[in-house]
Amino acid sequence: MNELRNSLLEQNIINIDSWIDLTVEPYVHSATLRLQVKKCPDVQVLISSDGGSEMMGLHIYDLLRLYPGKEVGKVLTYARSIAAIILQACDQRICARHARIRIHNVRARGEVLSFDRMRSSKEVAKLLAELEKGQVLVDDILMKRTGQSLKEIRRVCKRDRDMTAQEAKDFGLIDEII
Repeated sequence: MNELRNSLLEQNIINIDSWIDLTVEPYVHSATLRLQVKKCPDVQVLISSDGGSEMMGLHIYDLLRLYPGKEVGKVLTYARSIAAIILQACDQRICARHARIRIHNVRARGEVLSFDRMRSSKEVAKLLAELEKGQVLVDDILMKRTGQSLKEIRRVCKRDRDMTAQEAKDFGLIDEII
């Protein structure tokens, strides 16, 4: 996998094709640094991901958003959950005709929901506050990139279903269908 990623990076391509976790964020960080050494060429960000860690995804979003060169995000098969948010960091957002995009409300990580933690109303309140903070960040990104209202963002996120490329374009999640 590293050999493939390195070959793609030589062609200014960042490939995000897995669950967004503790391994993907360092890869994207390293890739953006290597590209900056190459004088910040335009880069393609290929996305085929079901999503993953909200925190890692938001870090990747920032790495791409702050990259000085132009980013073209391409959804090849699907960009679900935090992968759809990562796509929003790109200057141009493109989607394959038969690809799917899904946005939804943030979710608690499995390790956060221990039985002991859920027994405590104080811990439940803390968890809800953490989720609300994450939701505000995601809502803000989506409102800025799509031009949709908070009410509409929340309505679509609550539905939690895949959108076709045309639905994603109509909603403002992508700019172009290929």
